[in-house]
Amino acid sequence: MLYGGQDVVTNQFFIDNNQDNQEMDPLTRDLVTERDRDRLRKMTFYCFTNECLRDYILRYFGEYGSNYCGNCANCLSQFEEVDVTEIARALIGCVLACRQRYGTNVIIDTVHGANTAKIRQYRMDENPHYAELAKVPTYKLRQVMNYLMLNEFLAVTNDEYAVVKLTGKSKLILEEDETVTMKMAKEQEHPAKAAGEKKGKKSRGAAAFELDEEDEKLFEILRGLRAELAKKEGVPPYIVFSDKSLVHMCVIRPVNRNEMLSVSGVGEFKYEKYGEVFLEKVIEFNKEHGKTDDPDSLGAVEFSSLDYDVVQDYERDAAESGDEAAVKSSAGKKNKTEFVMTEEIASQLHYSARMSLSDLVGQMNDLRDESTMKRLTIKAVEQMLLDEGLFELKFVNRMPLRKITEYGTDFGIGAETRISSKGNEYEVFYYTEEAQRGIVELLLTAENGGK
Repeated sequence: MLYGGQDVVTNQFFIDNNQDNQEMDPLTRDLVTERDRDRLRKMTFYCFTNECLRDYILRYFGEYGSNYCGNCANCLSQFEEVDVTEIARALIGCVLACRQRYGTNVIIDTVHGANTAKIRQYRMDENPHYAELAKVPTYKLRQVMNYLMLNEFLAVTNDEYAVVKLTGKSKLILEEDETVTMKMAKEQEHPAKAAGEKKGKKSRGAAAFELDEEDEKLFEILRGLRAELAKKEGVPPYIVFSDKSLVHMCVIRPVNRNEMLSVSGVGEFKYEKYGEVFLEKVIEFNKEHGKTDDPDSLGAVEFSSLDYDVVQDYERDAAESGDEAAVKSSAGKKNKTEFVMTEEIASQLHYSARMSLSDLVGQMNDLRDESTMKRLTIKAVEQMLLDEGLFELKFVNRMPLRKITEYGTDFGIGAETRISSKGNEYEVFYYTEEAQRGIVELLLTAENGGK
């Protein structure tokens, strides 16, 4: 069978404009149209399923087989069971965060980080799951999405504009840590590439996510704390912190506020709400295991993010947290203007020989008129520095890492290599006074239309 997306659109048009249905009463016509749409959807899923094709056809006609005929293209292909839990959780979480208002393409484009007019118009670039799966191919996202629909973890409406909806099974993945596995075609790895990867050294980013026995103990302690807080607030555990954030805490072993803010997925709002409790647990664990890292002057530097897109601003954290007061406060921001760097703010900033980006941005936010102006987010400044060519993104172990360019070094941005309590190397950024003033000039220039 040859599948073409336009054929689905064409058949949808024929269903919606079937002249044979015009003589029916409105209720009957709607029922017939809904039935035909459901049939079309099932035929579409046939083109994507990795299960036995013969068994799928039998189920379509109300019969059941053994789920393996041994003769169809799928049964004769090489498949492997793949854990797609994280992908499924992101897709379902995205549907939940957007209040079940959009279709399949919008959901997939959102988690993949598409920068399209539609995504911006719907403000899906503010969704907490935006770009969470940027490194996962869209064809794989679509496969998982179809799998979730086929297995009733998600559903789509039979309306003219099909919208993705949650089902009773959705919470199994979001709240009960259900593992989702599905059959996928085995990816053939290029021999030369595989050999090269075996010979090469393990990357710094890859090493950062390795947990030893002691890390695993801390991870379980943090998971227990997360479950306790989630139960107390009546929210899913991932709303407190994702597994990725907990793993990063185990690797970094933060001992102060700045270090905790550098953890993947921990923004200002998350820190104020949960950060100190987790920080105390980590410090307590470190003491029990003889790890007493000196916080020294880490307040003057900033960790390079292991996941660039998880630096959250207040509005996104508020929506993700489920905190009613925070959401109401965020709603009030709709009447505020975007942050504008003014000469007045610039003249009151205090510079130092070395400063973290979070401290510099924090000063700017403290000096603004918070009743009329939104906060400047660290992510917005980081994106500006990327756009200016001061940083570049390099993907290590499928994770985006920011690296300083030659231009960035000349600009006054520096990096230091540190060793965590577990012996893992990680990189921290700092900004000299020259770089601090340069960032202010860039913001002033941006507000003046680039003049």
